[in-house]
Amino acid sequence: MELDQNSFEILFKSNYKRLCNVALRIVNDLAIAENIVQDVFCRFWEKRHQLGIQLSVQAYLRRAVINESLNYLKKEQALAKRNEVYAMEKMDERNSTEDLLFAKDAQQQINLAINSLPPACKQVFLLSRFEKLSYKQIAETLNISVKTVENQVSKALKILRGQLILIFLYIFFELM
Repeated sequence: MELDQNSFEILFKSNYKRLCNVALRIVNDLAIAENIVQDVFCRFWEKRHQLGIQLSVQAYLRRAVINESLNYLKKEQALAKRNEVYAMEKMDERNSTEDLLFAKDAQQQINLAINSLPPACKQVFLLSRFEKLSYKQIAETLNISVKTVENQVSKALKILRGQLILIFLYIFFELM
C-alpha cells in the first residue's frame, strides 16, 4: 500500500477519535485506549508497504484496535492472576514465618512451665511424657507407688494447663 506522510496524517486525524472510542469500550480507560490506538497507527505506518488490506483501511484499523484491546485485557488478566498467586505465596510465607515464631515462643513457654514444676512432679512428668515410660516403669525406676506416679502426673498436668492457658492467651492477643 502506498501511503505518504500527508495521507497518513489525514487518515490518523479522521479516525483517531472513533478508534479511541472503540478501544475505550473494551478497556474502560481513556489513556490506555489512546495508547492502543497510537500503537496500532505506529505499526500501520511501519508496515504500510507490507500490508495487503482487502477491505477498507478504516475496517482494517478498527479490527486492529479491537484485537489490540482484547490482547491488552488478556495480558492484564494474566498479570492480575500472577500478582494474586504471588500475593498468596507471600501470605503463606509470612504465615509460615509467624507460625514458626509462634511455635518457637510456645515451646519456650512450655519449657519454662515444665521447669517451674516441683522437682518430684517434674521428674515423673518428664519420664511419662518425654521418656514415654509407663506409670509402672516410672514407679519401679523411682521406687514409688503407681498411685503416686498417677498423682504426680495429674498434678503436673493441672499446673501446666493453668500456666499454659494464660501464656497462650497472652501470645494470641499479642499477635493480634
